[in-house]
Amino acid sequence: AQAWCEIFDDASASWIRVDPTPGNQALADQSDGLSSAAELARSRDSSWQARLDSLRVFWYRRIVNFDINTQEQMISTTKDFFRRASQSAIKWADARAKAFREWVQQPWDLNRFRDTAFVFLTGGGLVWIWRRHGRQWWLTLRKSSGRPNPDPIRKEAGRWLQKGRKRPNSSWPSEVEHALLRLRFGSPDSWTDPLAVFRTAKTAIKSSHR
Repeated sequence: AQAWCEIFDDASASWIRVDPTPGNQALADQSDGLSSAAELARSRDSSWQARLDSLRVFWYRRIVNFDINTQEQMISTTKDFFRRASQSAIKWADARAKAFREWVQQPWDLNRFRDTAFVFLTGGGLVWIWRRHGRQWWLTLRKSSGRPNPDPIRKEAGRWLQKGRKRPNSSWPSEVEHALLRLRFGSPDSWTDPLAVFRTAKTAIKSSHR
């Protein structure tokens, strides 16, 4: 096993790195001239061999010799990390909430009402457009990009078939299920318009929940 130590030298009032491992006297002699922390930092080995040695040490410490004390230390460190992260998140949320309350409590005029209504209407419109057409645009884009399997059309058909099995009643039209099965498992030559089939399936799902 390799062991690295530092010995405090009273004569030079500094720490000297030494290698007590037998057979490595040359490296020990090399460390005799190190008399300051800056020199010690510059003397650190950054070669690939040193990096492999550090990985080997990590393997023995964290895998081979992973005893109960090391486990408790790792659990304690992980808990401290998540505790600090949660505290930071809470502070960030409190600061944002305070800023929002201060913004709301400011005097309201016509310009503020107009700007706020514009932001909410724009955001709501974008959400509505995405829910209405976003998935279809995404399927069209995936299909036109020529990407390999999994086929987005077959994947989407499988998603709608799973939704159909969870419907609360039996109002699912058989022609819709047959069209979805054809998109999911059939040859592309036998497909009808996939987007039209998905729109019909969406309508059937909505009607089954009424």
